[in-house]
Amino acid sequence: MLLAPVFRVSFAWSRTVFIVLFFVVFSANDMRVAAADKNIDALTTQKQRRRTSILRGAGNIDDTSCTLKRATHQLVEPIHAVGYPGSGNLVLISLVQALTGMSAEGSDVGVPPPEPYNYITYVSHELAHARTFSRLILLLRNPLKAIPSLCNFHYERVHLQKDLMGHHKVQAPMEFWIPFRDERFDEELTLWKNTVEYWVDAYDNKEESGYYRLVISFESLVDQYVGPLETTRLARFLNETHQVSTAPAEQMPCLWNKIVGQDDGQVRASRRREEGDDVMFTLEQLDKITQVLKELTIKYYESEFVHWFYHYQKDVNKERERLL
Repeated sequence: MLLAPVFRVSFAWSRTVFIVLFFVVFSANDMRVAAADKNIDALTTQKQRRRTSILRGAGNIDDTSCTLKRATHQLVEPIHAVGYPGSGNLVLISLVQALTGMSAEGSDVGVPPPEPYNYITYVSHELAHARTFSRLILLLRNPLKAIPSLCNFHYERVHLQKDLMGHHKVQAPMEFWIPFRDERFDEELTLWKNTVEYWVDAYDNKEESGYYRLVISFESLVDQYVGPLETTRLARFLNETHQVSTAPAEQMPCLWNKIVGQDDGQVRASRRREEGDDVMFTLEQLDKITQVLKELTIKYYESEFVHWFYHYQKDVNKERERLL
């Protein structure tokens, strides 16, 4: 008979401990997000100062200080160059080829990187073949822009029946975008999140594993002030690869300008909506993007790229304000 009261007390005590632990963990997550916001604000301030420091030199790039060479095949250990479709991989690959003079390579879905390894980067949107090579470049882009960019690609390839060997230039009309968005939004947002997690988790930047990554954002690559600096950071990462030597530092602004900066450059960096254009996402879809960004911020709180999720959320908030 004495066991029943003891059991009830034990059960009640266990339930109390569980509830307390739940709220402790929940509060800890909130604290991590708050701490992330604080650190990100500091990073943002530093970046703004850096942008201000080079503002005076913007627009004075000497285009005669560099020459774009024809990319060639050379035996080298390649680097994975990956990103969600619509992230602007052509911008990245064009810069890599301009910096190294080496060709890029890609293959069909389900096919491993081809041999011999005579290309500097292996370009892929597939979540497969991680750690085939020891180094990775992951390109991030806000899903607010990446998903519409993917739609533009499909519009040109399917609707206009163009053979897109390069970058796409046509923006899909709203009557094409809305059905595409509503049918594929959840699938594409999940793929965007999975792309980040798959590659970041595989390339952890730890000496004991020997797998290293460079995470770079499309937004920074095409920025007229930060772009040349990010190109220099990209070159530094490429130079750490055996048998790879990039163009000298003084040519970085020129190469960036020829690939990205010029209006008639090889790669058109981005398309911006006019102020009067329709809002691209629904409130429910914006909420789902917010949730994904929060989850990634918590998971990668200590990572070097987490501040971009904060910037992306600010863009989501602006989009939400247009709907309310």
